[in-house]
Order: sequence, then structure tokens, then C-alpha cells
Amino acid sequence: LRWNELHLLACADLSFSTQHMVVTVAQRKNDQFREGHTVFIARSTAVTCPVALLERFLSIGRHTPQQPLFCKLGVRKSECFLRPLAMTYSRAMEKARACFAAVGLDPKQY
Repeated sequence: LRWNELHLLACADLSFSTQHMVVTVAQRKNDQFREGHTVFIARSTAVTCPVALLERFLSIGRHTPQQPLFCKLGVRKSECFLRPLAMTYSRAMEKARACFAAVGLDPKQY
């Protein structure tokens, strides 16, 4: 998915089952008929399972169904909270590059 599609995703666009997760993308750049797109992601038993990680992310963030999946963060008196606004591309890249650097990858390559 492109950032333009990711930052428009809301929690209501996700559904979970015991075997997989479904992501419903309302529109994509290459969707000529504007029919939307459905992505199935299988659940696994690995610690890196994307379905389990996203469930944990949503639980920790206490997202509501209408909130963007990737929200801006706010800080108030040393307490972080989710703001009801979608994260910007530049902030997402900044956070991704910091994570790449933390695991030993050169962030300039991304």
C-alpha cells in the first residue's frame, strides 16, 4: 500500500478473525472503477505475526473505530495520547527511519 492509502485507513476498515485479518481500502491510485480493494493477511504463530502485532497496537492505543489507524500523537504532562488526526507522511518517514536505525539499518537508504 502507498502512504496515501495507508494514512486514510481507519480502524473500522479492519476486521479480525482467528485465521486472518481483512483490510478494506476504499480507493487506490490504480483502482480505475473506484471499487475499492480487500487485502487478506494470514495470522501466524510467529512473534512477528502482523495480525497479532496490529491487534496489540490497537489495544495499547485504545483506538476508536472512526480514528485513523496512524494518528498524530500528543503529549500532556508526560502522558502520550492519540489525537484524532492522521499522521503526516514526513512524520511517518521520520519514525520509520528511527526504527531502521535502531535495528542497524542505514536510514538514508529509505
